[in-house]
Amino acid sequence: MTSTFLSPMTKSDLTQIFDNEAQQIVSDLLLTSTYFQPSELPGQQLPVHIPKEHIEQFCVQALGSQPVGAGSYPVDIIDNRGFGADIKMLSCKLNKEGKLTKSSSGETSLLQNFSITNLDRYFNESDYESIKNLWVKFLKNKYQQVFEDHPCINHLYYFFILRAKQEFYLTGCKLNLEELQNVTLNDNRSTENSVFLNGIIPEEFGNAKIYKAKKRLELRLCPLKWKNNYSLYFQKKSKSRPIVLKNLGKKYSQHWDSVINHFKELINNNKITSE
Repeated sequence: MTSTFLSPMTKSDLTQIFDNEAQQIVSDLLLTSTYFQPSELPGQQLPVHIPKEHIEQFCVQALGSQPVGAGSYPVDIIDNRGFGADIKMLSCKLNKEGKLTKSSSGETSLLQNFSITNLDRYFNESDYESIKNLWVKFLKNKYQQVFEDHPCINHLYYFFILRAKQEFYLTGCKLNLEELQNVTLNDNRSTENSVFLNGIIPEEFGNAKIYKAKKRLELRLCPLKWKNNYSLYFQKKSKSRPIVLKNLGKKYSQHWDSVINHFKELINNNKITSE
């Protein structure tokens, strides 16, 4: 595999960080979050929403790491094993049969900078090389700051949770700052509105582009590539049953007793086993 800024972690790599106990905690917290979504009406299907702050907290609890940054710092957690990590969740497209498609995931921001005054001029002049150089410089400075602030850190990671309805794939990348010098333009895909980059991530795993309107570097992943050998899989199909809460009357409290009892059964049976 070509060396890039983001180096995909194999399933084996991930289990070195997320051991069985950590996976169990992630699994239980995913079950909790998917089960206690707003109650659906009969025949209704709502998408599962889990806030980014909750995803970060999953990793804090699972890894025993410390949260940092309050949303503006380059990483979300610092771990006493000598690494920092940024945590993100990306949505995935499914076909009519509920299977992952070849489509890219939703986007996430690797870097956003509203203070750049020359960006529009660079785009208007098709000076894509200057645009690329700016973002490479900003990206390197962003993560170099973490090493300077925390001398105990030796490695930086991204942990991505790919969400496909109620199926979840925990994936990761190691950051290689030295590879930023090898990032190049993808001239075939760059336009007056966006500049695609080579060397951020292997092209079979995803793509990265600098988006003019939002002034940010966006990353999209290719879920099918990550599915088997590059992820930890969690399936959470259980929800509380559809119901019209307004119509329960005196049985309202009884309903919630039933929900809690059902959840207890699910959590007791939600066991991760060693492979």
